[in-house]
Amino acid sequence: MLMLGVRAARNDASGQVGTEMRTALAIAVILCMFAFAADGLSAYLTGDDLMNTYSYWTRPTIQLIKEGIIFYPAEVFRPLGALYYCPLFKLFGLNPRPYRIVGMALLLANLGLLYLFCLRLSRSREVAVLASLLGAYHAHLGDLYYNSGTIYDLLCFTCFYLTLLYYMKIRDQGSYPGLRQTIALLALYIASLDAKEMAVALPVIVAIYELVFRAPKPSLGWPLREGRFLALSIPVTIAYIVNKVAGPNRIVTNESYYPTFTVDAFMRGWKHYLYDLFYTTVTFTDANILALGAALLIVACVSRRRELIFAWLAIVTGALPIIFIPPRGLYGIYMTLPAWYLFASVCLVMLRDRLIPDSIPMRTRQVALFVLVTLLLVPLHRREKLWAHAGPAAKDPVRAVDQQLAAKYPSMPKEARILFLSDPFEPYDYTLTFLFRLHYRDKEIQVDRVKVMDAAPNAEARKGYRHIFRLTGGDLSEVDPMD
Repeated sequence: MLMLGVRAARNDASGQVGTEMRTALAIAVILCMFAFAADGLSAYLTGDDLMNTYSYWTRPTIQLIKEGIIFYPAEVFRPLGALYYCPLFKLFGLNPRPYRIVGMALLLANLGLLYLFCLRLSRSREVAVLASLLGAYHAHLGDLYYNSGTIYDLLCFTCFYLTLLYYMKIRDQGSYPGLRQTIALLALYIASLDAKEMAVALPVIVAIYELVFRAPKPSLGWPLREGRFLALSIPVTIAYIVNKVAGPNRIVTNESYYPTFTVDAFMRGWKHYLYDLFYTTVTFTDANILALGAALLIVACVSRRRELIFAWLAIVTGALPIIFIPPRGLYGIYMTLPAWYLFASVCLVMLRDRLIPDSIPMRTRQVALFVLVTLLLVPLHRREKLWAHAGPAAKDPVRAVDQQLAAKYPSMPKEARILFLSDPFEPYDYTLTFLFRLHYRDKEIQVDRVKVMDAAPNAEARKGYRHIFRLTGGDLSEVDPMD
C-alpha cells in the first residue's frame, strides 16, 4: 500500500491524471464538442458534395486506384474521397444524415489522435487533455462541422497523424522502421496525400521530430537503414508535387490554388489565419506576426522544452503548403492546429506551476486549470458560433430541389431531357445536372438552362423536354410546354 501511495504521488507530481479523472475529463471534452457542433448533423449536402460524388461515381474503380496508388495523371481529384462518397451514395443516395454522421465520427477520431499526439510528445496526460479541450471545438472551423466537402481535410488529418504517431511509437521503442513498417508508413502517407495536398509537409515534420527528439548521428548508411522511411517518402512527395503542378490536370491552373511566392503573400496568409485562430480578438500586422513568432520561439528555447521547439517548427513549416495560396477558412490550417494546442497547453501548465504553490494538491491544481480554461473558452465559442440549423429551403436550393423531386417526381424516364427557365445558380454551375443524375442514378439525363443558352427554346423545341421547370427561391414549379 505504501508503494502504491508513493507511485500515485509521483504520478501526480509529474502532471499525470488519474484514471477516473481522465474518464471524467474525456467526457467533458466530448460534451464540449457536441454541445457546439452537434447541429452539424442537420446540415445538408452542398453543390460541391454533388460534384464530388458525381466525379467518383462516373469513373471506373481502376482509374481511382491508379490515381490513388501511383498518382496516375487522370482527372480524379483527391481519390481518397471516393472511399467516403461512393459507399455512402450507393447505400443512402443523397440522404445527408449518413454523410454528416461519418464526418462527425472522423472529427471525434481526430480529437483522439490529437490527444495521443500531445501525450506522446509531452509525456503528460494533463497536457494532452488540455490540448484536447482546446481542440474540441473552434467556431471558425465551421466548414468542418457543416460542410461535407471538407471531408478531405478530415481524412487527411486522420491519415497524417496515424502515420506520425506510428512512426513516433516505433522510435520510442528504440528502433527504426523495418521493411514491413516502412511499407505501412508509406501506405498511410500516400493515403494522406490522396486526401489533400497539405500532407506534403509530413516528411519535413518527421525530419524535425528526428532532429529535435533524436538528434541522429550522421552516417553514410543512415538513409538506407535508420532513415529509410524518410528517404522513400521524398521521391513519393516529389512525384506527387510534379503531378499536381505540372501534370496534365495540374491543380495550379485553378486560381484558388495558384501560389504566389512573395513576402506579401506569406504575411497576408498568416494575418488571415491568425485573425481567425484568435477569434478576431487581435488585428495582426506584419510586426505583430513577427513578434508572436519570436515570442513563441523564445519561450520554447528558454524553457528548454523539446516539445515546444518541435511545436514551433511544426507550426511554421506545416503551414507552408497553403500559406502562399489565396486564403480560405481556418480549416485550411486544420492540419497544423495540434501543434498550436500542444504549445498552448504546455505553456498553461508551466504558468500554473509557477503561480500556484506546491502546497496545494496536484489533483486540485489540475482540475482548477481545466475548469478555468473551460470557463474562458465557452463564452468565446458561444459568441463566435455559427448557428447553422437547417434554414428555409429558399436559402438552400439543393435541398429544396432534392426534396421536391422526391415528393413530386419519384421516378424519371431514362435519358430524360429537363429544361429550367430560371434558377438561382451561376451560369458556370452544374449543380442541377449533378443533382438530377444522382437523384435518379442516371448518367444520361440532360439538364438545360435558359440562362446559359443562346436563346430560349421555342414552342416546338420545348416539346422535346420531359419537364420544364422554374426554380424561384426554394419553389420548384413545373411549366406547361405550350406556355
